[in-house]
Amino acid sequence: FLEICENDWCIQLRSLLHNTMLNLLLAEARHLAQAGCQAQAEQIYQRALSFDSFDEHAHRGIMWCRASNSDRAGAIQQFLECKRILEDELQIPPSPETLALQKAIQSGQAISPPT
Repeated sequence: FLEICENDWCIQLRSLLHNTMLNLLLAEARHLAQAGCQAQAEQIYQRALSFDSFDEHAHRGIMWCRASNSDRAGAIQQFLECKRILEDELQIPPSPETLALQKAIQSGQAISPPT
């Protein structure tokens, strides 16, 4: 939205629209995941990451989609990518929720769809 405009009102509106789009993508992906459409959900989670590569909800969603499709290696790979981005860019570790999902996937535990 008006990327060349740097007025406060424009920056605030752009941020609001960005966050709204991200929340809508995450809601759609969650709905698809809960409906058992893991491949479609993963695509939407990927799209959400294109808006915000730091969003752990999207990373966890991808991890869940891959794990539920018996792609444990792909799920762990996504965790490692999430961890790398957070540590390299923000100097923070993944959240306890992300770490718990990674441990559950590594140990082969049944995991619930994203909420």
